[in-house]
Amino acid sequence: METVLNRNEVQKNSLEWNPRRARQLAYTLATGMTVLIYFLISLGGLVRNEGAGLSCPDWPLCFGKVVPPMNYQVFLEWFHRLIAGSVSVSFLVLGALLFSAKTLRTRFTKHWFISLGLLMSQVVLGGLTVLGLLSPKWVSSHLVFGLAFFSSILLLTLRLYDGGASEKNTPIANPKTYKFSIFVTAVLSVQILLGGLVSSNYAGLACSDFPTCQGMWIPPLQGLVTYQVLHRSGALTTTLMILGFVFYLWSQVSNPDARLFTKRSKIVLWLLPVLLGAQLSLGIGAVLFHLPLLVSVAHLAVAVAMLGSMMLFTYEVRRAV
Repeated sequence: METVLNRNEVQKNSLEWNPRRARQLAYTLATGMTVLIYFLISLGGLVRNEGAGLSCPDWPLCFGKVVPPMNYQVFLEWFHRLIAGSVSVSFLVLGALLFSAKTLRTRFTKHWFISLGLLMSQVVLGGLTVLGLLSPKWVSSHLVFGLAFFSSILLLTLRLYDGGASEKNTPIANPKTYKFSIFVTAVLSVQILLGGLVSSNYAGLACSDFPTCQGMWIPPLQGLVTYQVLHRSGALTTTLMILGFVFYLWSQVSNPDARLFTKRSKIVLWLLPVLLGAQLSLGIGAVLFHLPLLVSVAHLAVAVAMLGSMMLFTYEVRRAV
């Protein structure tokens, strides 16, 4: 009888620990996915700038094979697909972990299904990008959903780290800053989309000089120049918005009632201006040095890092106490 009771007690303790262990594993996996998706988006920029987007003319296979004969460009596109497949498999494993315990199912089911919809859309758009012969509309849409999926997994990672408590009935610590942060994040997202349009339409050198465009401060909006001018105008707007946001935050550092600054938000506070300076330098350098490969890829990578930073800060403002 005592043996049976001890066995039941062990099983009970095992069940009690299962949700915590499942959340820890899910958090570790989600963190790895966030890093992997960031790498995948940056790798997509490399594939694009190396002209390797159609190195595998079919989809989802490459020359009808899982592992095709390789050259440099084929390898880039094949490796990009391999990483994308790894992300998909990891996401399904993450779902299995989240569904393994009732508390996790309650807190994360909706978020996981939203992310699933974004992932499925991204997979379809990846295929359409190849089958549509790199049509700008598919390339740009592929980038948009890639960024949305990255943002969703980043937020899921943060929620897993914090335990995933429901935010529905939690008052926002600082509504003004929260709304400001959302607005800046939206402006930054639009600017990244404009950059995607420049890249997908091969308009990177439509204006080969800087700060003027073809020797003019206000050039006629014709052809590819339109994309470049819109991107530059967006860069100016985004820069002013981020600088205003950072100065506002710095003014709040000594305010004990602001309730803004967790450890993670303080990191963003000092990191964001550094990323902004790097991004402006890369954007100008890309034009002046005629789109060198590493500069172009880094330009996209830093943009995504800025988006991730703003997503992190917005999340922190939402939950700061």
